[in-house]
Amino acid sequence: LKTYAEMVESFESIGCDTLVCEDALHNTLEVAEKCNLEWPQSDIVLPHLVDNDPLDELKERLNRNFNKLPRKLQAQYQERLDYECGIIDQKHFTEYFLLVHDIVEMAKAKGVPIGPGRGSAAGSLVCYTLGVTDLDPIEEGLSFERFLNPERSDYPDIDLDFSQRRRHEVIKDLEDRFGKDRVSYISTVSQLRLKS
Repeated sequence: LKTYAEMVESFESIGCDTLVCEDALHNTLEVAEKCNLEWPQSDIVLPHLVDNDPLDELKERLNRNFNKLPRKLQAQYQERLDYECGIIDQKHFTEYFLLVHDIVEMAKAKGVPIGPGRGSAAGSLVCYTLGVTDLDPIEEGLSFERFLNPERSDYPDIDLDFSQRRRHEVIKDLEDRFGKDRVSYISTVSQLRLKS
């Protein structure tokens, strides 16, 4: 950041009157001194979606969809679901999974096209059983630990690909449900440079 003197010099170089420039800078500093924002970097606040215990709710939703899993391997699937739920609960990510499930269900109920899931989330049987992803991780031999393991402290990345033409409907539903000030776009901007 430029110093006060450097800012005065910058304004003078574009023809700004010194008194006007100093007054503007003084007002900027006055506003800055009145601001006191403390942003908790580690605390992610998710909405409480259910009145009962979030883990009980997650297991209830999984049980409703358990019938889509192969019957001949139900013991293997149940063991994997229990393992994944244990880690999800241990890491306090249960409400995150409920939220993602709600978002996917809202989109599907409106007929908004949604991708089958990609990235490491495809390794989660919980995501598959909830209908967040369309790949059976046991059948495909995908690892849950690549997606989420006990050593990981940050939230796992669940990529949701909605139809570009109707994505705004999903955003609107979320704004209606949680408030416009609680919903935000997150984007990745790529550039095509000379090497590319």
